[in-house]
Amino acid sequence: MIVKKLSAVVAIMLLIAGIVPTAMEAYKSFNLNVEFGSSNIANEQKMLWIKNFDCTSNNNLQYIQNEHLHTVGSLVCPSGDILISGRSKKSPYPVMQWVSFRVLLDAENRRDTLAKGMASGSIPSNLYEGYPEMRTGK
Repeated sequence: MIVKKLSAVVAIMLLIAGIVPTAMEAYKSFNLNVEFGSSNIANEQKMLWIKNFDCTSNNNLQYIQNEHLHTVGSLVCPSGDILISGRSKKSPYPVMQWVSFRVLLDAENRRDTLAKGMASGSIPSNLYEGYPEMRTGK
């Protein structure tokens, strides 16, 4: 009898432990007015807009137009963060997103780790096929 009650209590605790993170994400997503599961990205974008506000107000994005008449722009801030803007020829409004310098550093560290693994023979050498700059680390 005690074992049944104990297993029921454990089952309820596990159920609650599984529901809490989902409920928290639903709450955050609702408050930020974004899709479920996107609250961390939306919050990071918000923090980058706040951090780089002065940069965006004092500088203009540099734009180019590709052969499909899509417009792409970028702005590199003193923090190292980069604002990317893209607009298709059909859209009157651009989509803007920040790339944090921290993310670029993380990518550089992953590339170095991959290069070391490749040099040791633990990663197939054709992984970088078509990307010679990654193979050489430049």
